[in-house]
Amino acid sequence: MGIKCSNQSKKIKSINNGQQNQIKQQNSQEQNISECECLIWDEINSRFFPKVIQMSLNNKNETQYILDGQILRINDKNEFSPSLLQMANLEQIKYLKWVKKIGFNPQNLKKTIAMWNGEILFETGGFYSVIELKQGLWKQLIPNYWTKAKVYEIGEYQNNLKKGMWIYLYENKKIGGGSYDELGQKNGKWRDLSDIYWEYCVDQLLNNKFRVSNL
Repeated sequence: MGIKCSNQSKKIKSINNGQQNQIKQQNSQEQNISECECLIWDEINSRFFPKVIQMSLNNKNETQYILDGQILRINDKNEFSPSLLQMANLEQIKYLKWVKKIGFNPQNLKKTIAMWNGEILFETGGFYSVIELKQGLWKQLIPNYWTKAKVYEIGEYQNNLKKGMWIYLYENKKIGGGSYDELGQKNGKWRDLSDIYWEYCVDQLLNNKFRVSNL
């Protein structure tokens, strides 16, 4: 009887250890899951609506973007990592990549370029330091860039702060912009874009009907 009880005790301990390991794994997975809100375009009503996206680390320590249980994206380790925190809408999560360009320059700066749905976006990107601070001239996508708002912003960075004059560019036409001070804050008169800018607004913008801010 004693032997049987001993065997049962070992089985119970084994089960308990297994359960504890499962709990630890679940807790670890939960700790690695975060959520962010992104915009999804409603074609019928011609507007954006917010949706919660989950981000988690897989067993290769790669970030996954998950919507309603479906994996939308797994980050490539060759991507420029700060961009991964700035996905504003569903299209960016699906299509946008900032790829590190291999090379060398005398100031030990690295180059990154933007890709959209597998294609390089012409003359986009810029240089960044070893600690991933943007430096020098950059051509980057506006925060809510998508297929109906292919707008770029162009200007200079110094240690990740925008400096001097920056412009918005749409189909090689300047549609807005302004200047930044030494602290990277907008300064003086600006012609800004709406946060939910899309191609329907282009005619108004090109006719100089901007939202003008005196900062």
